[in-house]
Amino acid sequence: MLKNVLFRSFLLIAALIFLYGSAVAALPGAEEGIFEIFVGGSKVGELFYKVEAVEEETIHVVARLQQEVATPQGLVSMDYRTQEVVSLQDFSSKSYILEAKTNDLVQKVTAEYSQEKVVYKVFQQDVMLTKTEQPLHEPVYILDNNMYHHLIYLAGALSLEHQESKILPVTIPSVFGNLPRPVSFQPSFSEKEIEWQGKVRAVVQLRGVYAGVTILGSFNRENENLLQVEIPAQGVLVIRK
Repeated sequence: MLKNVLFRSFLLIAALIFLYGSAVAALPGAEEGIFEIFVGGSKVGELFYKVEAVEEETIHVVARLQQEVATPQGLVSMDYRTQEVVSLQDFSSKSYILEAKTNDLVQKVTAEYSQEKVVYKVFQQDVMLTKTEQPLHEPVYILDNNMYHHLIYLAGALSLEHQESKILPVTIPSVFGNLPRPVSFQPSFSEKEIEWQGKVRAVVQLRGVYAGVTILGSFNRENENLLQVEIPAQGVLVIRK
């Protein structure tokens, strides 16, 4: 009897592991990664992301970005933490929480997406400053300026394997309180080689233009991991460790 119970338990665990692995495998750059961030050739910080859980219809991801940015007012220390839920079906956004500590200022942004609308809140030092909402007519995708792993979701939606080129609506959350209206992410693909960790890698490069900004993501042809992100106009280069 005990053997049968243990065997059934083993089958259940094995099935869950299989489902988790299958779900995560559908997402390029799966499970977790650490990226070094360079601006103008100098390292300014790191980004870490991790898939925490896969449910029946959603993927839960946490991320943390730590970097220092030189401004005319002096050096700004940034510590950003996010909790995100994305659709397993098309990798569109379901919810987004950004906790941003900039020097001594603590701010938070939350966004809850449904089929009909997005509800957007901005907090400062735990006090809600604004609450706004906007109707939605189609699924939208998060593309936070500083959270470079968001290209992984866009690549999942576009399908690197088939190199689809459909235009995606993306939102850019902001701690400044303005509601992020969707803008178009216009993708194109190319095959190229890059030098990564001292080796030449064949990659699929996803080139996207949104709000006048060009962003380039290079994905390993072998396992679809995100290897690096470039934002040429800002001198930004993000490399997977």
